[in-house]
Amino acid sequence: LGEKGDDNKNFTFLHVSTLDDSIKNVSCSSLIATPLVHPNPSSSFINLKSLENNDEYSISIFDICGKEIIHNLKNPKQIDISYFVKGQYIMKIETKDGVINERILKI
Repeated sequence: LGEKGDDNKNFTFLHVSTLDDSIKNVSCSSLIATPLVHPNPSSSFINLKSLENNDEYSISIFDICGKEIIHNLKNPKQIDISYFVKGQYIMKIETKDGVINERILKI
């Protein structure tokens, strides 16, 4: 970042690697105006909000270590997470427009 009093703004971008390469390749698009998962946190079921302009999508869920817990569910509206261990998870939503990663908290 610039020196004190320096009008030039310099930014540093960090590349974060994860255990699963598909998780680190995040595509930002107009799909995410608001969170897609509710309630979050949850102890039993999570619901997915409609993905505008995406009739078809698939969901995979990974634990914090990168282990895939749910693989490639097609177009779910609700997912049962009651059997998950309490903790954080990453939901990977694949659409025709790209990939969205959403953090889930199981309580």
